[in-house]
Amino acid sequence: MPVPTYLNGFTADYKEKNGTISVNIADSQNGRRFEIWYYGKFLEIKMLKYPMIVSTEFSVPKIVAKSVKTGKEILLFDRVFHGYDAMFCDSFTEEQIKNRPLKKLDIPSSEIRIELGYEIDFDDEKYIFDFDENSRCILLNGSTMSWEEVKANGMDYIALYYKNEKGKWIEFAEDELA
Repeated sequence: MPVPTYLNGFTADYKEKNGTISVNIADSQNGRRFEIWYYGKFLEIKMLKYPMIVSTEFSVPKIVAKSVKTGKEILLFDRVFHGYDAMFCDSFTEEQIKNRPLKKLDIPSSEIRIELGYEIDFDDEKYIFDFDENSRCILLNGSTMSWEEVKANGMDYIALYYKNEKGKWIEFAEDELA
């Protein structure tokens, strides 16, 4: 199974189980400790043990990892652009896209894991998509990408975790994307 193309070069420890992919994030020098920066609300949800990053009334989440080793940023997830709904269903204003200042999540630098779900059978449903003269799939925003990129980037679920100081993985964001 694929990993979203925007994460190419930043994943390690690939695992696949029951249609879900799990990868850890690594920077360009294989650094594994990151600060987490995000746009959204950090919301306590009664059924969950830990708070989660969710949409605000204005716009949707964006989550970035800043490497402790290199200082460089890695985009982990942007609900405006990533996932099936962002590619084919949801549209956003220019203001909703650009006016999302990031703030640091108040946790120590951590390892990060991402889980991705791919339940859509794109090949069976290929006939419902539009293509340009170069056989590139046309997205809702008018941009295009190859069919292989569509299958890699069109995940329908994402969950993000950090490893706390006790070595436990703590979920801090999740989203249904289709």
